[in-house]
Amino acid sequence: MPVSPEDRLAALGVREMPQAAPAPHDAPRNGGGKGVDSGPRPFAPIEGEDNGAARFKPEDWNDVTFNPNEEWRAEDVLPMRGFGLIYGQKRSFKSFVAMHLALMIAKGEPWAGKHVKQGIVIYIAAEGAAGMRKRITAYMKTHEVARGQFILISVAPELGTRPGDLPALISAIEGAGLKPALIVVDTASKAISAADENGTGMAAFAFNAGRLVEWFDCLVLAIHHVGHDDAKARRPRGWSGLAGAVDVQILCERPGDEMRATLTMQKLKDEQDGFCFEVRLERVVVGHVTRAGAAPTDFAKEVSTLVVSDVVPIDAPAEAVAEDAKPQREQSQAAVLRDAFLETYDRLADAATDTSWKGYAGVRKVKVEAIEAALLDAGRLEKADVSNLVSSGSSRPSRRAQTAVFKARQFLLDKKTLIEGKGLIWRAK
Repeated sequence: MPVSPEDRLAALGVREMPQAAPAPHDAPRNGGGKGVDSGPRPFAPIEGEDNGAARFKPEDWNDVTFNPNEEWRAEDVLPMRGFGLIYGQKRSFKSFVAMHLALMIAKGEPWAGKHVKQGIVIYIAAEGAAGMRKRITAYMKTHEVARGQFILISVAPELGTRPGDLPALISAIEGAGLKPALIVVDTASKAISAADENGTGMAAFAFNAGRLVEWFDCLVLAIHHVGHDDAKARRPRGWSGLAGAVDVQILCERPGDEMRATLTMQKLKDEQDGFCFEVRLERVVVGHVTRAGAAPTDFAKEVSTLVVSDVVPIDAPAEAVAEDAKPQREQSQAAVLRDAFLETYDRLADAATDTSWKGYAGVRKVKVEAIEAALLDAGRLEKADVSNLVSSGSSRPSRRAQTAVFKARQFLLDKKTLIEGKGLIWRAK
């Protein structure tokens, strides 16, 4: 028996929106002529939106263009347009990371050495608005932001139903004369209110985020939590379709109580993922509490918050490059590169001077960068396209190749085939 679109959506847990009222029989509908009635639309439009036909513009193959300068908001990290997710456990600094990224975009300044294209940021502090104000106050000590570049909304919109508060949110943004490049929703769970996080509520949130992307031609970045079922979970909490709905997914992990976090790029559509950054934080005093009737200098206690002080690229943890999780073809490619890495080491080691290590004589150490350079010269590694780099330089491996050679080297280190220290590498005895 044929299944209607409405039944198919219901099976996916997506609730219909109220239908538009039928138009008179002689009124044009959906772009049709007089007397044409295609029936009510299955979903009500956003208030003020046309019938939606303009969204579906046919484009001939020969007219398709691509501008590489319009691909990245933050180079190799955040795309110009789409739906993204930063998630992690409680107290993992995920909101601090999002805040710092948003600040760099508002200012147009590099993040982790990556080029950033400036744009207007709207930060929806749906959770912890008071803490966000403290962080902004702390950043004001060292950062100047032009008026109109970073906008804070301290009320949680209802985005867990369709359309929920989406029309009101769009109207508020447009009413302020803003054209955002980035909209941060902190957090997704707060923005869906009492809706079902494991089904229709989060599905509606993803839908509404997509409508924001379309409406403002921007990036929507949501902050979320890990799954409840596993303290070491490395997946977003709730609706299983969320990971498939995002264009970029970043895991934020904090080791113990340290003032740092590791970011793992788990998904970056159309690009190589799996690379990592380390975010370092520091405490900043933003004010003092005084006792009633006390002198202005008689402070009861300091009020402080954390801010991001530095972000640097780092090697991915070994568990993030486990070989048994890779497709067979990718394993074969990885094995070929591992063999090439070992062969290159052996060739360069033949010309190296004998040294000793922990009592072992005849150890020949080779610079890691020399092995990578030799692999590049031999055509074993893909070269970076310097024309697309922010700063040009001599030929060097592409980011994809850098990730691949790191994984090959890490595998050999984990297997104790090679030993590495201070930028040098040698065979284990």
